[in-house]
Amino acid sequence: MLSEAILARLLVPAFGTAWQAATDLASLRALRDLRQDLAGAVPGVAAGQWERGGAGSVRDPRIRLIRRTAEIRDAALALRCYVPPDTAAESRRRLSALGLTGTALDAAAEACWLELAIRAARAGAPAEGPAHVLPGGATLREEVRWLRQVAAAVHSDPVRAVAAEFADAPLTRNPGGDFR
Repeated sequence: MLSEAILARLLVPAFGTAWQAATDLASLRALRDLRQDLAGAVPGVAAGQWERGGAGSVRDPRIRLIRRTAEIRDAALALRCYVPPDTAAESRRRLSALGLTGTALDAAAEACWLELAIRAARAGAPAEGPAHVLPGGATLREEVRWLRQVAAAVHSDPVRAVAAEFADAPLTRNPGGDFR
């Protein structure tokens, strides 16, 4: 009986650590494409090569997840002025008209906003609009959960359809104040 209790005390923390690592790896995979799209539009946000002995092991999924989350957040901040608020609001309205509600609508609206901002940045449009800030979580767990929802929405049919509707729409202001 005593040996079973000792064994249980040893296995429970090990299982928790393995579970956390598996969850972090799944999140890393889920956020990979979103991070690549954003880093392609804003190359300066991609962190450089790992330096051994810095913040921890380069194989530690938790550290890699923190880094990936920071790169996504930094890119979103760099893109915050590329899409006018009217365009973001209209894309949200169109997504709602397609039947999205609640958190699914919130994530799809942010995914659409990111897609339009990436397009504008790649096209060389100036960042002149009011700043939009991608909402997120207060903790790493909440932030990763939110970003995973946004990443999944990027490839959804509603987001693709609405983003395509804005393919030729003006996304920046010209010096006269109207959109071009």
